[in-house]
Amino acid sequence: MLIAEGEAHIVVIKRLKEPLPMIASVVLGRDAPETESELAELVILLGLDRMLRDVLPTGDVEDIFHQTMVEMFRQNPEFVSSFVASILERGERIREEQMRNARRRWGMYIQ
Repeated sequence: MLIAEGEAHIVVIKRLKEPLPMIASVVLGRDAPETESELAELVILLGLDRMLRDVLPTGDVEDIFHQTMVEMFRQNPEFVSSFVASILERGERIREEQMRNARRRWGMYIQ
């Protein structure tokens, strides 16, 4: 959770606060946050994501991503190595689960 109870408080002025639940229900439907705190967290996370995307360069995404990872590795090789290893491990677990599901679903058709 971005904002834990008692750690930080966010004050949203009334004219911005009132339309948020309506907008969230239209945009997200049944997935809209139920509490005001969850809604504020979602809005902040989406806003931060958008702000980050706005400052990142556009162009050849693969080349930019590669250059970024190389520079991150130069600055903090332990973190980047650990991060990449954990992502690869998680991806392998997801792939294995997808394969189990596919075998279970299509097993009777494939001998």
